[in-house]
Amino acid sequence: MKTTGRLPCWRGACFGLGTLAVLSSAASATQVTTIHDIDPLTDGSAFVGQFLYDGVSGFYGANARSGPNSNGTIVHLLPPDVGQTDWSLTVLWSFPGVTGDGLSPSGPLLQGQDGSLYGVTQGGGTNGAGTVYRLSPPPIGQTTWSETVLHSFGAEGDFADGPVQFDRKGRLVGTLSSGGLGGGGAVYLLTPPGPGQLDWAERTIGPFSIATGSRGFFPSGGVTTDGTEVLYGTTTNGGRHGTGVMYSLTPATSADKYWRQAVVHNFHRNNADDGGATSGPLQPEPAGSMLYVTGGTGGGGDRGLIVEFSPPAPGGRVWSETVVHDFNLDHSDGREPVGYLLRRKNGEIFGVTARGGPETDMGIVFKLAPPAVPGGTWTETILHNFHGGADGKFPRAGLAELPSGELIGTTTEGGAFRAGTIFMLKP
Repeated sequence: MKTTGRLPCWRGACFGLGTLAVLSSAASATQVTTIHDIDPLTDGSAFVGQFLYDGVSGFYGANARSGPNSNGTIVHLLPPDVGQTDWSLTVLWSFPGVTGDGLSPSGPLLQGQDGSLYGVTQGGGTNGAGTVYRLSPPPIGQTTWSETVLHSFGAEGDFADGPVQFDRKGRLVGTLSSGGLGGGGAVYLLTPPGPGQLDWAERTIGPFSIATGSRGFFPSGGVTTDGTEVLYGTTTNGGRHGTGVMYSLTPATSADKYWRQAVVHNFHRNNADDGGATSGPLQPEPAGSMLYVTGGTGGGGDRGLIVEFSPPAPGGRVWSETVVHDFNLDHSDGREPVGYLLRRKNGEIFGVTARGGPETDMGIVFKLAPPAVPGGTWTETILHNFHGGADGKFPRAGLAELPSGELIGTTTEGGAFRAGTIFMLKP
């Protein structure tokens, strides 16, 4: 264990390490600082998705389980005040498990223009099939956040998975990974109430059918857009090879019709240059391409891939796929890439793998440097290999970035309470 090195800075001041655990991996000189040990009784456990920067000084996050009511929590992580050393974690909402309320939040949070947080739960609600909720900040002079269930799922599908997003018209859009009209899940829209109305209106725009599996079924990871009204997403099953598809949804010409669905890529787990689809999201890039992680499948060693999809030429339909990184068979460079990838303006990509590493099989934090010339090889650097002690193990959510350049992430096990850690490192 090392207790020296560059001190993290925030709001113009650098703060000491106090009693925080600072570890260095032999894989690199990068130090990882455990800034919070996750206590499942008070904090919740199993962070879902990367932290969301609050735009001021901290981060919001969601835990899928545990907490004061044992049904998951929404938390706020704040850095130390000037002259202090300890980060603070405040539970903004502990899902109570009462009739009609959701439980077990899924996917990262979305923040609206009014500061409210939006998300989904996989269970609970009126029908026990999950909810879309809004968590509103307290009025001036008060401290308590309030939750509103915007919609309870049922006949349209269940097991809400991944984040919700606002589309260009201010509607919420997301995915249900099972159930619905064809039994294979659905993509849905939630329209906010108009003048004189109280309820959000749900509409299924993309049902998936197990019976017609060639078009994919069991969507996961939410949807994204290419800057137009067209939506893109992935399914974990179906398609030409049975291992999922990347699909597009184009708005219908009539409000009462389903959107037009097309398969733009068939995943092929047994192909060395491809992998099976996972619950990971498609991530849009400035040039119109999209990044994707294939989890613990695909590639020459079947340890997972990071790929980039590029849009078709004018008049085309099928997107082209380029392998950014293929994780080794011996998993010395990590295996099972998961969560969101963090991409900086200089092209560098940062992420985590849930398992693997040169020293342990407990996961890594990695950096991918872009090739010097187009079409060249990306270079991976292992920033940290987790050891399961004070630094935690098995990271399963993506990374967030502080304004000063440090990265923030979570692990799901290890740490003082054996329920994971919140860690920070400077690449």
